Amino acid sequence: TEPNNTERIHEAMLRWMNSHGTQGIITTDETLHIRGWNRWLEVRTGRKAETVIGCDLLETFPELVNRKLDNYYKRALEGQSGVLSQRLHRFLLELPASEMDTSEPMHQSVRISPLVERGEIIGTVTVIEDVTERVQRESQLQRQLEQRAHLLSNESVARNAAEAASLRLQQLQMITDEAFSKLSVDELLAASVKAIRLILNADTAAILLTDASGDLIVRATE
Repeated sequence: TEPNNTERIHEAMLRWMNSHGTQGIITTDETLHIRGWNRWLEVRTGRKAETVIGCDLLETFPELVNRKLDNYYKRALEGQSGVLSQRLHRFLLELPASEMDTSEPMHQSVRISPLVERGEIIGTVTVIEDVTERVQRESQLQRQLEQRAHLLSNESVARNAAEAASLRLQQLQMITDEAFSKLSVDELLAASVKAIRLILNADTAAILLTDASGDLIVRATE
């Protein structure tokens, strides 16, 4: 009785997956005629199982051939499993991202594998998982990282500008220090105006002072 009980459990599990599974499951025979179409797919495609079971998968969904996804099924019948590239394909069947939102196709993780019974390939099984929310979170995280990188870049520019300003202040302080040297006033002014022009990277520089009458006069130029 144990083999019979195991078989009953197996069949019950398949029925549960068909009715309550959170992934789309398509099974075909070795001629790629649809033999299984679960409730998840009924809800998201609007196609009842009875309308597609027995139909040729590639004739029912000719876009699979147009997009060269039929190659995955050919390889599955040769014993190879394949996973659709999210970057290249995004989805197997074009479905809305949710039952309420039809504006954007669903991102899907899709695995197409051989269906094996006692060492013999008797068909294929396709598992479709909705990964739209995960992809959106990853995209949001990527945007946040890019924004963070932009802010860090701006901070780096500001920091470099502040360091340059600090260096200029140090250089100006050196000019002030010249005032404590033994240079004459004219020598000090000449040295200062030259240093100022170099620090500011200016074409020319001049120092103007007021005389006793309050008029501005040029005391040094470079």
